[in-house]
Amino acid sequence: ETCVNTPGSVFCQCLPGYTRTGSSCQDIDECTSVNTNNCDQVCENYQGGYSCSCNVGYQFNTVNKTCQDINECTLQLDGCEQICENSNGGYRCSCYEGLKLLSDGVSCIVASECVTKTCEDKCAIVQGQEKCFCSKGKKVDSSDDSRCEDEDMCANNPCSNSSGCEETVNGTSFICTCPDGQKLAADGFTCVDCTEGTFGVGCSQRCVCDSASTQSCSKINGTCTCKTGWTSSDCSIDVDECMASSNPCSSSQKCDNTPGSYICKCSPGYYFINNNCQECASGTYGTGCINQCTCDSTHSTCDKVSGRCNCSNGWNGTNCDTDVNECLQDNNCTAAQRQHWICFNTPGNYTCDCDSGYVLDTASCVDLDECAADYSNECDQNCTNTIGGYRCSCNQGYQLGSDGHKCDDINECSKSPGVCQQLCSNNDGGYHCSCRDGYEIQVDDNSLCYEAVGMNIEITIPMNVNNKNLREQMGKDYLELKQIVIPALRYIFSIHLLGFIDCKVTQMRKGSLIVDATASIDRNINPIAPSDMVEAIILLFENGLTINGTHYNVDVKVGNVFVNHTTDKCLILNAIEPCKDEQHCVKDSTTGKVSCKGQPEDSVNVPLAVGLGVGLPLGIALIVALSAAYFYKQKLKAEKRVHHREDQYNENDRTSTPETMSNLTLGEGDTLKTSGKMADKLSLYP
Repeated sequence: ETCVNTPGSVFCQCLPGYTRTGSSCQDIDECTSVNTNNCDQVCENYQGGYSCSCNVGYQFNTVNKTCQDINECTLQLDGCEQICENSNGGYRCSCYEGLKLLSDGVSCIVASECVTKTCEDKCAIVQGQEKCFCSKGKKVDSSDDSRCEDEDMCANNPCSNSSGCEETVNGTSFICTCPDGQKLAADGFTCVDCTEGTFGVGCSQRCVCDSASTQSCSKINGTCTCKTGWTSSDCSIDVDECMASSNPCSSSQKCDNTPGSYICKCSPGYYFINNNCQECASGTYGTGCINQCTCDSTHSTCDKVSGRCNCSNGWNGTNCDTDVNECLQDNNCTAAQRQHWICFNTPGNYTCDCDSGYVLDTASCVDLDECAADYSNECDQNCTNTIGGYRCSCNQGYQLGSDGHKCDDINECSKSPGVCQQLCSNNDGGYHCSCRDGYEIQVDDNSLCYEAVGMNIEITIPMNVNNKNLREQMGKDYLELKQIVIPALRYIFSIHLLGFIDCKVTQMRKGSLIVDATASIDRNINPIAPSDMVEAIILLFENGLTINGTHYNVDVKVGNVFVNHTTDKCLILNAIEPCKDEQHCVKDSTTGKVSCKGQPEDSVNVPLAVGLGVGLPLGIALIVALSAAYFYKQKLKAEKRVHHREDQYNENDRTSTPETMSNLTLGEGDTLKTSGKMADKLSLYP
């Protein structure tokens, strides 16, 4: 383990190659997983680490930490008697021609015995000739090819530079040896250092050093080199630095021995740094300055020994964060005995000033007009000054809020009775009345609605407006022209239409001057408003308009109906307000006005009543007879309507035209809507 210093504390940390298990550090076996070692083939664990080696037939490359194949044939590490062929991680033996390999895989015997030649070792026939061979460890004598001489197996120094070479007893091979502190690698000729924790010849002995307090163990003789602060042959005894002749701490410090080290302690309020005791920094206190002060640093100081807070004037409390309200005590403000002169508490202090609503004028407090400027009052809308204060009020449509300053909108639409006759929409500071479909707001009272009859007409006035800009409805030309056209239209309609309310111009465009206008009439005042509108439109066409002192003949169009001297009034009425179902347009023979009239049917319930009263057989007979009479009666009524309609159309004030004929429509049954005499006849006599 090793000791790691941290700000205000220390902790023990395991050395590399160890992991903490409970309260102690245990060796990590890096060889148990390929993720914890980078060995190519063989991993060997030791205390605090691991080493890599190779399988037989390979040697370890210390540069790139990989295993490379050994050429046993080149290094003469093979046991072949004659020919050696290298392979990946091994080798294979073979024999010269005339000899064959024995079952041991390394020895050769003669395949064909010699007849004439005598050899010291072996003789074989090779390519028809007798030839001598020698066993491994010997070679054919260069001066006499029948004899064998000894071969030095260590001659080419097959072992690595750091190892020795010894020929075997039988002289057929060699053995590599290593110095103390090293051992022979798996390749059989390379020497590698002893793994940590082992030493001696062939690394056969284990170190007895204390692994936690030992710097290193000699791989040659096992001598322990201790870490600083430890001693003895196995580095297991702690050195008491505080008992040494020269105390490492200063005279103002106390020395405490620790395992493998020592601590120079400082008095409370100080901490140790650079072999000296320094006063605690601001905000810390106690032994080693490891405690944090809780005092409010802006209103106090912290005692660096005890951590007690020393409050500044105007503050109190454990942490000096509570303001002292001097206005609750005797102070200079009350002693002055001035009217409206009072004490105002401030954080850590107090001031004397005029009471709220007053301002100092020389030596006296006088009323402050808070309403004189927006910044001196909090009113949302209106401000009224009072002695020593002010009062807020609101504009119409608002009410004062609970805070006495803000103005809240009044929802007039929620009042009962309602402020509008029909529909009400509240808005900020007011409301807006509107009407249901078929009604419009009265001009003189915008809270009331009237049942409106509207008429949309197109009036073409032969006025030269080519130099006018009528594309911009808010432009000067458009507004000036609209200002003189509207009064003329209002005048002509007001004198001919009972219940006339107003006339509005919706659009003006060129083509002479084409004006789209809408006239409104109160149906409650004028129940026959559509009829009167027909008469007013005809008078407008016949009499024209006087605009700004100039009289103009005009063309008038209602919907798709162009008004002229021959236009059927019923067409105009239908364009203004079409007759409802079961109604048709009728012209009054006295006034000449047209209107929509109903056409009720006669009741035909008598056959049913009679049939039920006299019995079923008689009832059936009566129903057949009366039904025939009923249909005959209906036919006579239709003929009378045709004759009546012919009388109307024969009058001199209006005649039927191709245009009116094309606009006539036939309703269901015998009820006719806005149609002519030809249509009536077609329905009766198809």
